[in-house]
Amino acid sequence: MSIMVTSNFSVREFGCHDGTPYPVSQPDGHLPGSWFDRRLLPLCQTLEVIRDAGGGEAIKISSGYRTLRYDQQLYDADAGRGNVALPEGSQHPKGRAADIVHAKLKSSYLHALILELWYANKLPYLGGLGLYSSFVHVDVRPRMPASHLALWHGTRTTNVV
Repeated sequence: MSIMVTSNFSVREFGCHDGTPYPVSQPDGHLPGSWFDRRLLPLCQTLEVIRDAGGGEAIKISSGYRTLRYDQQLYDADAGRGNVALPEGSQHPKGRAADIVHAKLKSSYLHALILELWYANKLPYLGGLGLYSSFVHVDVRPRMPASHLALWHGTRTTNVV
């Protein structure tokens, strides 16, 4: 049985596809708390708001936490097509990101819904939002300034709000 982070998302859903579990007890650098408290919980809280706004339909985590090694393998396999960020810049190895698929909404509609929620100040932890053909990337990276949102299509930032 997996530990529930919020009512609809469990720790297991965010494990790396290479079998490495999400590092829940990893200290968050010099800040108090663990990755569970400071990274995974805000990410899941963000996903809950998105899920509710999307009609309460299921959201599948197609990719959550990734080890640096696994992220490098994905990057190498992508061969520069722009679907995978450089591991050093990716929020996945930092435990702050999820690539998501909504049970009923196409990626473009889900992306638009999330952006609308962000503009309405309903997603205080959202730091990055990416649109891909078959999924949406959501992350809770720190925002500097607080009004900044990294917004892109693919891995290249094309517009920053």
